Amino acid sequence: DAVFEMALELRARCINLVEPFGVPVGVDEGAACFARVCDRARPLGLVVLLEAMPFSGIPTLAHAWSIVQRADRPNAALTVDLWHVLRGGVDPLLLSQIPGDRVGTVQIADGAADPGEDLLADLYRRLLPGDGALPLRPLLEGLHRMDALTNVGVEVFGPALSSLSPEEIGRRSRRALELALQGLGRSG
Repeated sequence: DAVFEMALELRARCINLVEPFGVPVGVDEGAACFARVCDRARPLGLVVLLEAMPFSGIPTLAHAWSIVQRADRPNAALTVDLWHVLRGGVDPLLLSQIPGDRVGTVQIADGAADPGEDLLADLYRRLLPGDGALPLRPLLEGLHRMDALTNVGVEVFGPALSSLSPEEIGRRSRRALELALQGLGRSG
């Protein structure tokens, strides 16, 4: 209930769900739980987003998409975090088969080409788009073709920005996002 209360207080349009502990979530079980959250959120006008993380119980975009599809709720969508998608193994064909209106938000971060042995440690080495070696552009182009770039933001935390003021983080993030999306236009 607290999450819904906070969402209403903040006038949020969506809430984001993740499984952060690495407990495997089966598609049937995940869909049933996700559907219950969607049903609770719908009268409040909230979209419920499901985010895959490679070190979680929902490790891939394919897994998250299966849960969203099985839940079959009109207010269900995905968070497509490009760092997680690339670190979890991307299937470009799958991404192109997800309807654009089922991508609720896109999070962009860059990173080293090689994540090293510790994926959780690499999570805190995210970089602003354009400052790393991840192949973000092909994914952004695909999302643009899907008309799925309606809610896009930078998600970077860790040493790359921790010494900067909030204002400077905002300026650098905005500029990096503008450069990442340059030439694509915005969907929607």
